[in-house]
Amino acid sequence: MPTTEQNELALFADAKIDPNVPYLISVLQGRDWTTAREIIEIVERQTKVKWHDRKVRELAQMSKGQVAGGQQGYKLVEKLTLEEFTHAANWMRSQSREMDQRVVDMSRVFYGRNPGAARNGIL
Repeated sequence: MPTTEQNELALFADAKIDPNVPYLISVLQGRDWTTAREIIEIVERQTKVKWHDRKVRELAQMSKGQVAGGQQGYKLVEKLTLEEFTHAANWMRSQSREMDQRVVDMSRVFYGRNPGAARNGIL
């Protein structure tokens, strides 16, 4: 029989799943690329709740790959064409490389002024 601590851990194991993720997916059902502004308008019209761009971005990220996001907006991955998928994946890889470069540049500046600082596995 599980202990109380194990039950509590199980209770909070899915706490990272925002109930708005399935709602975002339902909003995108039957739609082509949809901008954050359009999603926000739809959500507000249906629920009287005002989302912000950041909320839409966070929910897409939490969708475990179900929602693609990019320059054109958001779309369900299951509805992407091969060309759309390739473009979205390449765009995300490019963004990742740019963020990696930013970490390298920041590290050069930081360690350049703090040459004795412990690096803790960062560059």
